[in-house]
Amino acid sequence: MNSTDSTGGMDMSNMPVMKMYFHFTGGDYVLFEKWQPMSHAGIAGASIALFAIAVFERLLSGVRKRLEHNWNRREISEYVDDNSSLGKKSAQLKDTEGLHSRTFIPRFNLAHDVPRLLISIVQIGISYALMLAVMTFNAAYCISIVLGLAIGDVFIGGGGQSMGH
Repeated sequence: MNSTDSTGGMDMSNMPVMKMYFHFTGGDYVLFEKWQPMSHAGIAGASIALFAIAVFERLLSGVRKRLEHNWNRREISEYVDDNSSLGKKSAQLKDTEGLHSRTFIPRFNLAHDVPRLLISIVQIGISYALMLAVMTFNAAYCISIVLGLAIGDVFIGGGGQSMGH
């Protein structure tokens, strides 16, 4: 049965009304049609799940950061070894690898770039899913996501700390 009115527009009478303000009430869809917490316990469960997803996203960020650091160190080391005729300059490059790893552009390496691509795809997908959950304006979901990202970043994802020895 077609749900259009005589003017050709959609009949919006059966659509749930979305609250465009922060609230703690149930009834919002969380990513999937079947995930629609109505009770306080359901909202708490969804909040815990979103918190865990946010922490996992920061975990992926930390894993990626560590992998890229190790890959860059290896690339710089190989570059220095290949150009050992640089003499004193090559020793300086090895000693200041943290500084040069930010400006050094490694060549394409399938063993590094495929995992980087896969991690990026998962991270971007999770980030968009978390954004959609925030767009429900459910304050419990927003608080859970922000706390999950912050706690995950500080305790798991590296928190922007140096990758020193």
